[in-house]
Amino acid sequence: MARVVALARRLWPRNTAFHLASRADVSPRAAENWLAEATGMSADALAGLLRSDAGLAVLEQVMGEAKPAWWADLRRHARLVELERRQEEHRRMLEELMQESADAAAAGGSAHGGSRGDAVDF
Repeated sequence: MARVVALARRLWPRNTAFHLASRADVSPRAAENWLAEATGMSADALAGLLRSDAGLAVLEQVMGEAKPAWWADLRRHARLVELERRQEEHRRMLEELMQESADAAAAGGSAHGGSRGDAVDF
């Protein structure tokens, strides 16, 4: 569980025990013991971490260098989902900028600092 503890320290550099405890549904003292490597983590606590917002990162640490076929498939799927999420986010940002540009043009201004044919230095 040293890898999970190291992950927790990276994810939550401040109040690490609090964040770990709240996600694992244990007391802060139990989480402090894990961080000090004084005690091990129970299966129930690990399950809580896996169900949390940090679940995939926790699973990656648990899996380590293991390479079963299902793990490669899951990681590939997770990457695809993340890329689709980012693509959608960028699409929305692009739409917002295009709308701002259209609004500025309709108001008589230019959203890019000059007429369409002018070069703009940044």
